[in-house]
Amino acid sequence: MIKRVILFILIGCVAEKSLCINKAKIDSLYSVLNKCVVDTSSIKLLDKLAWEFMYSFPDSSIVLSEKALNIIKEDNGANTNHYRYPQLAIKALNTLGTAKYMQSDYPTAIDCFFEVSIIQGDLGDSAGLGKTFGNIGIIYKNLSDYSKALTYSTKALEMLTQMGNKKGIASCLNNIGIIYVKRANYPKALDYYFKSLQIE
Repeated sequence: MIKRVILFILIGCVAEKSLCINKAKIDSLYSVLNKCVVDTSSIKLLDKLAWEFMYSFPDSSIVLSEKALNIIKEDNGANTNHYRYPQLAIKALNTLGTAKYMQSDYPTAIDCFFEVSIIQGDLGDSAGLGKTFGNIGIIYKNLSDYSKALTYSTKALEMLTQMGNKKGIASCLNNIGIIYVKRANYPKALDYYFKSLQIE
């Protein structure tokens, strides 16, 4: 009961700051959340709320996604190397990583995505892992570590190609093109841009 009260106070404080963001949808999510016990349902709702705040108030998104992660970890007990709800952990970590990215906190963002990649690797989630490697590649690009950016973007491209994810393939090809532009290798950049344009 105390956990629920603290959770609702916390969310109420975050909401006051963000009333202008999709108010009807947020009110609906809060209404459902108020009826939930602290379990998987509340974790999912916290993640949805975090995404509603993401692009206007990433700091509010961080508070909500960290709360979701704390619930997952509390429920995990003493086993800190394995999540009882790995898919929910992936969602919460992705949300937190994206919010940190929005704030240009790249080191924290990349830590979140690396943790996601470990869970996805354990689950054998190649499709998810390809997207995560793509995110890691983008962050390394923003950190001007073009060697690591290229390594992870290439890994992402290989995995997404195996999965036949055309949208992901085109995005990776574009990102690799950008990396080559940053390295002043313009012929190589053009090669990847043209490959991206050929994806239907």
